[in-house]
Amino acid sequence: MIIYGVRNRTHTTWQAPAPCRRCGATTVHTGVQSRRWLTLFFIPVIPLWQRCRLYCNRCGLATTPTRAVWEALRCQRIAPA
Repeated sequence: MIIYGVRNRTHTTWQAPAPCRRCGATTVHTGVQSRRWLTLFFIPVIPLWQRCRLYCNRCGLATTPTRAVWEALRCQRIAPA
């Protein structure tokens, strides 16, 4: 018997200040990358897709940015203390 399925893996990659479309404030946004994997016997084997999302830390708005916006905000990320 072969056990297979799919699994999502999510990583918070950075935080950067940016204006929010919903609340209008310039707040910290969190960049999150999600990747879906095909699993075989509960081991991730083949990546199926990758998605980048921005989350406003004030109102919770989730947006899918273009690659250019993602890279521009990633360069402005806040350094860890």
